[in-house]
Amino acid sequence: MGGPAEQRNKWTLHRHAFDQLLDALGADRDAAGEAYERLRKRLLKFFSWERCSEPEACTDECLNRIARNLERGEDIQKMDQYALGVARLVLLEAKARERKITTMPLQAHLAPSSDAEAERAITCLEKCLESLDADQRTLLVEYHRGMGRERIENRRRLAAQLGIELNALRNRAMRLRERVENCVRERMKSEM
Repeated sequence: MGGPAEQRNKWTLHRHAFDQLLDALGADRDAAGEAYERLRKRLLKFFSWERCSEPEACTDECLNRIARNLERGEDIQKMDQYALGVARLVLLEAKARERKITTMPLQAHLAPSSDAEAERAITCLEKCLESLDADQRTLLVEYHRGMGRERIENRRRLAAQLGIELNALRNRAMRLRERVENCVRERMKSEM
């Protein structure tokens, strides 16, 4: 049996739960639909203002959790306040995931068990980095350069140089790192 997060992930929004959400938003179906859209836009703005990397996904997750809680019999008196409370929890979870992903070094995923395997992993990593275009390779290498305060300042400088926010830089680096990690895994499997 999984924990609370795993239990949540197994639940999917279905018609009955969505109807209950609409009923909680208003007795008249048209008015409930409009209230749903207003609530959705408010949540989307909240996640955008809080610099959430995936505001749409977090908004959907928030609405799904509200629908799930209604289905389980929770009595929600003030929907806007309740939705904001759920949104804060979803935001905290999203930020924690982002921190965990951006602080995980690339090498931790490779975990070679011998010198020969480590050498093979490095060769695969070099080939995968070569498959990126020059700008992507530079971004990824520069993003991970340095330690501690030096790394933080380096990332600020890189974001300013690219004319983007730090969150956008993190997102780009995360996507590139995932791409390289997948490439390394595939090359390691194919060279066995």
